[in-house]
Amino acid sequence: MTPSDCTDMLALAKELAVGAGKIILERWGCTSAKRKSDRSPVTEADLAAEEYIMTSLARRFPDHDVFGEEGAAAGRRPAGGPCCWIVDPLDGTRNFIRGFPCVATSIALVQDGAPVVGVVREHVTGRTYWAAALQGAAVDGTPLGVARRPMDWEFFVGVSSVKHDESPTIIKRFLEQVNVRNVGSTALHLALVACGAIDAAYALRCYSWDIAAGYLLISEAGGVCTTPAGGPCLPLPPADDPARATPVLAAGTHAHAALLDIVRGPKPAAGG
Repeated sequence: MTPSDCTDMLALAKELAVGAGKIILERWGCTSAKRKSDRSPVTEADLAAEEYIMTSLARRFPDHDVFGEEGAAAGRRPAGGPCCWIVDPLDGTRNFIRGFPCVATSIALVQDGAPVVGVVREHVTGRTYWAAALQGAAVDGTPLGVARRPMDWEFFVGVSSVKHDESPTIIKRFLEQVNVRNVGSTALHLALVACGAIDAAYALRCYSWDIAAGYLLISEAGGVCTTPAGGPCLPLPPADDPARATPVLAAGTHAHAALLDIVRGPKPAAGG
């Protein structure tokens, strides 16, 4: 894929993210929610925004796979081609239902498992974060760069809302050393790391549609995005299930190693 191709596809992703925002904001305060099989909520706004994005992408790029969160909930999977659009039409559905003003759309183009175009649109503020492989990242035309802050009491880590598995223990460790924030959207947490508004993001249970665009934003902004064990969270292996839960730890390079140590916990005392 040429840089020119990426530029054209990035322009389309921005356009579709803005269009999805119009669909979502038109339904602000006047929607009801249902429960998916995993008990997470879905609204008519989620479904309408995804349909708009997926239909537009399929029409423009009929040879590309298109894969969205709500389609995954219905059991659909991409066909396994080299190019796949991965879409979260409304990240922050619980926020949307309650009128909490942090909701976003995430759109990424993945080629052979690696994101090459990524857009996160925050609809209430109207900010559009974008990146293209080897072309940098920006928010509304301003170049992005991860923060270089030392790990002190002014250091911010965005954490997810998950209450099971290891998250509470690890979040408690963060609270002992740094500040913790949660806006209710993993895609927004990653975008905020990329622009330096927060210093790091941690989520134990998220999915390709949550992280594909944000991964590219952070990489192009000079940061690091791995699993909390330090391994790769992307690229996705071509035969992998893109609906597989994936943990993530993202930060600037200077802080990432220290955060890994916090996640791993204290080392056992040497035997006597």
